[in-house]
Amino acid sequence: MFIALLAAVAAFSLEWNATCDTSVPYEVELNPAKIGAEGFAVFADGRRLASVTMPGKAPNTIRLRFHVPDGTRSLTCRSASAVPLADAAKIDNLFAGVFDVANRSRWVLPKGVAAQMIDGGLRFLYDGRAGRSAHVTYAVNVPDGLAGKPVRQEIDLTSRTHLVWGGKSYIEQLDAKGSVLPETLCDVRWRSHMRPNGKLCAYRDEGHIHPKARKLRFTLELRDCRYEYDEYGHKISDRALSLPRIDLTGLAVRVGADLPFPKWDDGCFGTGVSGKPGDTSLRMGGASGRSVFFPTHTRAAWTQSHQFREEKDICYPVGAGTVEAWIKPEWKTFAERRDAFAKAQRLRKSEPCVIFDAYQGYIACECKRGMGKMFFVAYEPTAHRLSLLMRDYKANLFEKSFDVEIPDRVWSHLAVAWKPGDMAMVYLSGRKVGEMPLNGFEIMDIADKSVRNPNDRAVPMEFNFGASFEWARAAGDNAVAPPGGVFFEGEGDCLRISSGCRYTTDFSPARSFALDADTRALFTFDRTFDGVTGGGFGFLPCSVRSLSDRVDHELKLADGRTIQYYSKALPPSVDPYRTLDHDNYPVLPADAEYREARVAKTLTRTMKSGEKVSFDAAERAYPDYVEYANLSETETLDYPIAVRDGRPDPRSFGDLSDTLCAAAENDRERAEDVFQFAMRASDYFMSHQASFAAGSDIPQSACYEAMVMLNSYCGFECGPLNNMTANMLATVAGCPAGQTAGYGHEFQQAFYDGKNHIYDLSARLYFPAEDNETASYLKEAGDQPGIFFRVGKSGDHFIRRSTRGNWVRNPSYQEKFGAVLNPGERMRVYYANNAQMNNLQTRARKGAYSWPKLLPGTLDYAKVAGADDSTEWLVRKDRVFPHYSSAFITFDGKPNAKNPAFAKSGDGFVYKVYSPYPVVFGEYAASLSNGHAVELELSTDGGKTFRRVPADKKGIARLEYMVKARYRYLVKVRAPLEQVVRFVAKTEGEVNPRVYPGWVKGGKNVFTFKSESQTSARVTFGWREPSKEIVIDGTAHQGAIPGFERELAAMEPVNGLSLKVSGVSPMATARTCGRIDAALSDGLLRLSYAPQKRPAIKHGTDNPEKPEEFPAFAAVDIVDGDAVKTLTVIIAPNVRLLLPENPDAMKHVFTFDEIPAGPYQVWTLARTESRGDTGTYRFRDLNDPKVEWRAWQSTNESYDYRGMVFFGREGELGRWKWSTVDRRDIQHSASGHMIKTLDFPATKTFTIYQPWKAGRTSLGAVLIVPGAGVEAELEMRNIFFGLNSDPFHVK
Repeated sequence: MFIALLAAVAAFSLEWNATCDTSVPYEVELNPAKIGAEGFAVFADGRRLASVTMPGKAPNTIRLRFHVPDGTRSLTCRSASAVPLADAAKIDNLFAGVFDVANRSRWVLPKGVAAQMIDGGLRFLYDGRAGRSAHVTYAVNVPDGLAGKPVRQEIDLTSRTHLVWGGKSYIEQLDAKGSVLPETLCDVRWRSHMRPNGKLCAYRDEGHIHPKARKLRFTLELRDCRYEYDEYGHKISDRALSLPRIDLTGLAVRVGADLPFPKWDDGCFGTGVSGKPGDTSLRMGGASGRSVFFPTHTRAAWTQSHQFREEKDICYPVGAGTVEAWIKPEWKTFAERRDAFAKAQRLRKSEPCVIFDAYQGYIACECKRGMGKMFFVAYEPTAHRLSLLMRDYKANLFEKSFDVEIPDRVWSHLAVAWKPGDMAMVYLSGRKVGEMPLNGFEIMDIADKSVRNPNDRAVPMEFNFGASFEWARAAGDNAVAPPGGVFFEGEGDCLRISSGCRYTTDFSPARSFALDADTRALFTFDRTFDGVTGGGFGFLPCSVRSLSDRVDHELKLADGRTIQYYSKALPPSVDPYRTLDHDNYPVLPADAEYREARVAKTLTRTMKSGEKVSFDAAERAYPDYVEYANLSETETLDYPIAVRDGRPDPRSFGDLSDTLCAAAENDRERAEDVFQFAMRASDYFMSHQASFAAGSDIPQSACYEAMVMLNSYCGFECGPLNNMTANMLATVAGCPAGQTAGYGHEFQQAFYDGKNHIYDLSARLYFPAEDNETASYLKEAGDQPGIFFRVGKSGDHFIRRSTRGNWVRNPSYQEKFGAVLNPGERMRVYYANNAQMNNLQTRARKGAYSWPKLLPGTLDYAKVAGADDSTEWLVRKDRVFPHYSSAFITFDGKPNAKNPAFAKSGDGFVYKVYSPYPVVFGEYAASLSNGHAVELELSTDGGKTFRRVPADKKGIARLEYMVKARYRYLVKVRAPLEQVVRFVAKTEGEVNPRVYPGWVKGGKNVFTFKSESQTSARVTFGWREPSKEIVIDGTAHQGAIPGFERELAAMEPVNGLSLKVSGVSPMATARTCGRIDAALSDGLLRLSYAPQKRPAIKHGTDNPEKPEEFPAFAAVDIVDGDAVKTLTVIIAPNVRLLLPENPDAMKHVFTFDEIPAGPYQVWTLARTESRGDTGTYRFRDLNDPKVEWRAWQSTNESYDYRGMVFFGREGELGRWKWSTVDRRDIQHSASGHMIKTLDFPATKTFTIYQPWKAGRTSLGAVLIVPGAGVEAELEMRNIFFGLNSDPFHVK
């Protein structure tokens, strides 16, 4: 194969430094099309080198491989004639002959694994006999002289299994005794994927041979997933669909080091401290804010959770030690940048210049925060004062300051040497300038196997040079305003960290350091960034914190021309804020829509699977529901759904793939289509909903059931969100993908175009690489954390630091997501909800991510739910999803033995409940011909045991927590089937409305009815259209979704309420829901409390909490012909709804009829601009004016979605929303839900204000309501925090 490119003459320099190791070959990857050449020749000091041209890693690239002679001063490259592309597997391959017949015996195949010869490689098949996974291996010797050298690794894999399965491939390293060394040859995470069928995974990675390695052992995992369902959710009868079959068609390892292309940015380096040829320094600070940091453990710790037990294997001393570096500061520049930054950030105190900062951050494997700074050296140039801080592993603190002048613009050697229990000594240019006693400084015995997690506790996790941890790693975009932030300004060189106290008296500092056994880390910065270690793995990657790429984006030709090899700026095609739509709620209710009355519309058709229906709705139409009724008397209606044209079918991965990615032309487009769909489907809302498997009473988390999460819940936290996305990237987009661990965070990487790419659904972003062409993967982001900063995010949760592992999950193939409707059953899916949701949560009782005890605001509901909570908590936590829908599966008729919904059981029969959506409520009743109700029982363990269910006086069992979070159970009727004349069942589930495809929209609608059976169905579409304007005075309105606005009035039960109404005809009437009476006449709506009526929001007969009478909600529909206008009323003694005279005022003082002293909650209705988190309202405590309460803010994670969730487009005003004072004193804001109840004195005034002017922020209302109990608070959360809650009409 020949490359065919534009012919042109070009000559240019390649990256080279006199200190480069010439004992290994070098490789450089470039894109010929960008240069306009057909081939290339490489020259060393003008002499042409023998070179080989191979395919590159990235699309449209090639790799040049060559040996560089000793003493070479420069490398150049020139255009040349086209050359054949060499087979990389035949070039210096340590695994040469791996596919030869003669080497078949060297393959180690576990029981049940077979190997077949195929064209160009081997196919491995596993029948599952040896367990869930088997590992195929092949080992080779490491030739003499190659230990410790850099390598290129190439592995080509193609799954031939019909279904996607997860697995790892890696090369282990073995020492002379055959023991496995900690580090794999290359980072195992880059090849840990769920792999689609037929997709070639051409993995090309860099790595290092361990200095102690004597063998390399390739390992390929074969995983028997034993799926129950296929990609379309159909039951699997053929196990071969999921048995692993995989082709290995490439396996190569060759020694070689990479050169960057075009080259390193010259602005990164200065002249080194020694002045010798090849000695360069690192330029630090500057407009880009450059500093460096690195982990104190090598790769096995932060990719494989390996715990290092010997100091020689890590990169920081456990006991006595020395930290030293040469620095050439520019103090004037530092002071100018520092002071400008402090002014811009309104900081009261300017920071000193941080030189060294060794930090212990979040301990992921223990799920807790670290102690912070463990070794810290900073200098204040104006005061000439050096500060030293040290902590031991028990957090004992030692700190001291010294008066010393570090000279400006000259090289100085700075060293700190210490002996625990003795002294820490500070040296400047070899002269001791201070010392600090270390009496009581304790050392962890990391060799003691009983000591847990020494990696993260014995020494700092990370070392920073030239900046603090906060600015170098953790800060987001605010750290670069003005550019540079607070960084050391000048140059640094020869950073060395050692075991042992190297200096005890004055000395003459060396200007270069040799690597010895005591060297824990050494960075020479000789046109390189990474470091070396004197023990262990030998290689230590460095993170370069900068806002500019460390690689030059221009290729300078010898003739003076310049090629823009990489774009100078991020183009829109790669900018995630341009390519992704972040607005899930772009259209908010217009002012007129709050005044609008609407008319209900329906359309009903009898349909079979595959048939279409087309109809027109008004330009503005608001979805109500879609209903499916099974018309057969004997057959089931399987998984019915109406899919509007242009909407994906979410019932299975296969259905999604068919409908979501059909128009995509390549893997990147498919990945972004899936990611965009996932963004629209959910937002970050930390919650841990419980789930019960069929026939089980053991609670488990619903968070990792991808299809359940997609179809039922509008959001969880990072792990579940990204697990769902990784599932879809692999199964729907067809891209190899895997969930990846961060620190207190999880995300996923999708493999296409030769490399992985980070996608993070919780951040709702991918992160463009510094090449401005691709989305980055974790190595690129770790090397250059500015990748995160430039999109306004922090890299702290992502970048290598401390202990973390890796894993590959399997896709969550599940039964096709849809109801199976028996004869006589129908399912109605509403867009709105009736305030019933799954508020049962679960968490392990033991482990890092456990609840050792009940958290504040949670109630133990295991007994109520009939759950086995021996290992998992089952608690009620009333954290309400902002956006969810309600679905009802109903039966009302005479049970029939021929109906598969019923089956005989003992002295009666059972009704088999199945809901694809998590059940949140169920109503069941059976009656005899004499009208008597029949006793009911419930089985949640598949019929093994039954328990009685509580019923009301009419015999209706309204079950809430006995059935909540379940999908299948049995309701037993204690009477013979033939004696029961009527059986009523209403099973309610929770639906994610964002993905449901059956909603009517304005204008033309075309729906396809789909099911897995040919049973006829009666399909009904319901929606509403604008009718007329009806205005009710004295109300407050909220709203985020057009058609689901809320108008609120407040009424005391003893006084009633009268409101003026305009826009109605004399024929208009009022109808009610809840404990309220209403009469409409002469333009006046008169309301009164009706305690004899049923509450508007239902409660289960099994609910252990007694529903409070007040506060209570009710609704009044003003009906004028077909037009309906709804008013929500909150009823409570001493309730006050306060409406501002001037909504835009900074301060509002309200007067009202006096309320008595007592507990009250303050709810605030306001809005601000759709972007930013700036608007807020506050008030002073009425008993203690020194205490200020936050009444409202634009985003409150305790009640709202977290992060980048916008309501309205940029530049517009956001939604009118309610908020209240939360309990951040006892709960985490990201997962909180508790409301603060305040003690009020008797008062008739209330003042609320904005502490600062925040854009266009307006007050809508203040509601003062007496403190509520558990059930009433839950109702208020649903009504006030919900985006589409309508318990008055969703029935």
